[in-house]
Amino acid sequence: LINRVSAEGAQAVLVGYYLPRDGDIGCPLIVEVMNRYRRLAETREDTVYVCTLETLSASTPELYDDTEHPNVAGREVVGRHIADYLR
Repeated sequence: LINRVSAEGAQAVLVGYYLPRDGDIGCPLIVEVMNRYRRLAETREDTVYVCTLETLSASTPELYDDTEHPNVAGREVVGRHIADYLR
């Protein structure tokens, strides 16, 4: 997919996950996927990795709909973070 995006002249953006409200990722495979995203972006000039770990956390419970999913305000925080990074 990244090769196709790059062939069209665009830059690929890999977006990491934010933490669940309780801070427990629950699935160690998610950590491995994020590490792979980061390493892939480091090896390609046409790809960037945006870490969102600092956007939502246990200290921002008002940004979650439940223990894992952001509410509208939480999605706006994540979206602004991604947009700011890309600028």
